[in-house]
Parts: sequence; structure tokens; C-alpha cells
Amino acid sequence: MTNEKEIILAVTRFNPESDLKPHILEYSFPFEKVTSLLHLLKKINEKDGLVFRYSCDDFSGFCGLCKVMVNGKPALACKTLIDKPGRLEIEPLRNCKVLRDLAVEIPNQG
Repeated sequence: MTNEKEIILAVTRFNPESDLKPHILEYSFPFEKVTSLLHLLKKINEKDGLVFRYSCDDFSGFCGLCKVMVNGKPALACKTLIDKPGRLEIEPLRNCKVLRDLAVEIPNQG
């Protein structure tokens, strides 16, 4: 059950070196103000070593590296604003090889 004043991220975790299959871990944050999903993923990385891709720190959305699935839909983590408490399901992009956690193999565009 979600507290009225918290954000829950249900994040798919997978380490091919130690996990047989992906699993979900939940992370909770107090809802204080509007924040980006990228900001919260960085906090999980600092605390729990979450692996994901991103390039910009200015939240421009230009590179597209931070794309993940949010509640079943593709979204840029830097542009996904969390403006209310609740629960979000965060998964790696579908139809891509998962390298670890939310990081997927990027197809060669050359």
C-alpha cells in the first residue's frame, strides 16, 4: 500500500552474473516536490548500484539514452516528471537485450 506522501518506484533489477531472471525491487521516496524520474534513478544508483544509461545532466532529452519503460510505456527518464505521490513500474526497454538492470544494448545506428 502506498503512503499518500511517498513515491514508490518498482524497478526491474537484473545482473546476468548472479541472477537467473529479472526481479522487482521497490524503492520509496518522500514526495516533497516535483522531480524527474532520472533524479530518483540517480538516488537509487547511489544507494543500491542501479545500472542505467543517461548522458545529460541538464535534462534536455537530447541524447535519448535514459529511455526506459514507465508503467508499460517508453519514456525518457530525464523528461518524466513525477508531480504526485504514487507507484511507478520502471523496466528496461522491451525488445532490447538487457545488459544489467535498466541498461540495454543499443543497436548500431551506423
